[in-house]
Amino acid sequence: MVVAAIGILAGIVIIAVNPGKQLAAARNARRQSDVASIAQALSQYSLDHDGELPDSITSDTKMIGSAAAGCAVTCGPTIASLSSGFSASDADKSAFDKGTYSNTRFTPASNGVTLASGMTGSYLSSVKDSENTSTIWTNLTWASAYPISKELPDDNSKETAYQGGNIDMAGNIVLLHLNESAGKTTFSDTSGSNFNVACGGTVCPAAGGPGVLNTAVHLDGLNDFFRIHDTSALEYTGGNMSFSVWINPDVGETGGYIISKPWNGNGQYNYRLSYGSADGKWVTLLCVAATSQICVTTPPRPIEGAWTHVLATVSPSVLKIYLNGAESASTSNTITDWVPSKGNNKIDLSFGTLFPYSFSWSGKEDFSFLGSVDEIALFSRVISPTEALDLYRRGGARLRLQARTCADSSCSSSTFIGPDGTAGTFFAESAPLSPLPANRYFQYKAFLDTANTNASPALARASMTGTIPPPVQSGAIGIPTADACIDLASALAGSYITDLPNDPLSGSAEKTLYAVSRSDKGVVTVTSCASENGTIVQAKQ
Repeated sequence: MVVAAIGILAGIVIIAVNPGKQLAAARNARRQSDVASIAQALSQYSLDHDGELPDSITSDTKMIGSAAAGCAVTCGPTIASLSSGFSASDADKSAFDKGTYSNTRFTPASNGVTLASGMTGSYLSSVKDSENTSTIWTNLTWASAYPISKELPDDNSKETAYQGGNIDMAGNIVLLHLNESAGKTTFSDTSGSNFNVACGGTVCPAAGGPGVLNTAVHLDGLNDFFRIHDTSALEYTGGNMSFSVWINPDVGETGGYIISKPWNGNGQYNYRLSYGSADGKWVTLLCVAATSQICVTTPPRPIEGAWTHVLATVSPSVLKIYLNGAESASTSNTITDWVPSKGNNKIDLSFGTLFPYSFSWSGKEDFSFLGSVDEIALFSRVISPTEALDLYRRGGARLRLQARTCADSSCSSSTFIGPDGTAGTFFAESAPLSPLPANRYFQYKAFLDTANTNASPALARASMTGTIPPPVQSGAIGIPTADACIDLASALAGSYITDLPNDPLSGSAEKTLYAVSRSDKGVVTVTSCASENGTIVQAKQ
C-alpha cells in the first residue's frame, strides 16, 4: 500500500494532570519525544521506499520490540483511568467549623456536631467544590458518634463500634425486636435464651406495624397478647432485674398492662409494668411482689399517640422508672420474703395484658394495653442511669441528612433532598447520590432532634465522593495490542533512527511499550502504552 507522506503530526492530550506527579509528567514528555522520533523515522522510511512501510505494520496495534510473545497490553489510558475522582470529608472541629451551626455546636466530648440546647437543631456544611461542572456525585457516607436508630445487639454481645453509647448486653435474658411481618404468630427472642414467644388469647397481636426501630406489634386493648412459658430465669426473687420497652399508647387508651408475670391464679403477681390513669392523669407503674407488694408510680405525663421509652429497674433496695432516659420515680424495695403465700404455679410471662386466665380468654379492657410496643428487653441486672440514657438515644434521638448539588458557589439555587428526590426523605449512613444532578458544587444538611436534652445525637463524620468524567477528546483509549511484538530494528535502527527507544519507566528492547498501527486510510499512529496521569501520548503520520 502506498502511503502519502503528509508530514508528522504529534500530539499529547493532557486529561487530568495531578500537580503532585511531576516525575510522571517528565516521563510523559520523554514519551512524547520518543513517539515523535519513531513516527519521523517511519516517515523517512516511506519516502525512501516509494511511500511503502514495513509490511508488518497493519491495522492491528502491535507493540514495537523483539519479543515473539507476551506483548499483549492495553495501550493508552482507559475511559475509567481518564475519569478522575473527587472526595471531601468533615471529621473534625476545623472542618465542621467551616459550616453553619443552627442551635448546634461542635462538642469535643462527643467529637462531633451536637445540639447546643433544646431539642432540635441543624447543621449546614460548607460548600464542596469539585472544580468541574460535570461532576457526578456518587456517594454520601456519614457516621454518628452514638448508636442512633439501632436495635439492641443480639446474643449478649458487647457493642464497640461507636465513640460513645455502646451497650453491653451482659445479663440480657429476653430480647424481642418484634420485626416480624404481618400475620406472624410467633416472635423471635434474640437474647441467646431462645425463648419460644407465641401469641395468646383468642386473636394474635398485629405484627408488622410502624415501630420506633423497624417494625412493631400492635395490641388491641382487649384480648390479644403474647407470652413466654415460665422459667426460673424470668422470676424475680430479690436480686437485680430491668425491663426496657418502647410503648406508643393509642389516643383514647384507658390503661393496661404491658408486662405481667403472675405467681399464680389467686391474685399474686411477681412483677407487672403498666400504663394507666390515676385521678384522670396518665402514669407508668411498676410493681414487684410476693405475698406483699411494692410499687413505684411516675408523675402524671400525657404520652398517648407518641413513642416513649420506659425502663424499669429493680434491685434489693430500690425500684426506679426512667422515661425517655431520665429518672422519673423511685421507691425503696422493702420486701425480703419472695415466697408467695398462695404458691408459685409457674404462670407464663405475658406481654399486653395483666393476666390471661386461659388461652381462650375473652379479654378485659381494664387489663389490656391498647397501642404498639417495640424492642422489649429484660435483663438480670440493673441498667445504670448512663445506660438508660443510651437506651433512649438509640430510638428517641434522630440524626438525619439531606444533600444538594449546585451550579453556583453559594449553593443557594437548589433545595435539599433525600434518596427519592424529595424533601421528605433522608439519606442512610452510606447511600448513593443518584437523585442529585451533576454539578460542580455539593452541600449537605444534618437535622438533629431529641426528647431528652441530655441525649443529643452527634454527627461525627460526613464524607462525599464524586466522579469527574473525561472530556470529549480523540486518540487512543484502551487499545489492546497483539500478543507478538513487531520488530522494526532492522528496518529503522541505524538508518532512520539511532536506536529504537524504550519506555523510560518499564520498557525494554524486547517490549518497548510503544505501539504502532496503520488505519485503512494509511495514517500511521505511534502510541505510548505506558503513559501516566491519564494522558494520551501519540504521534501520527
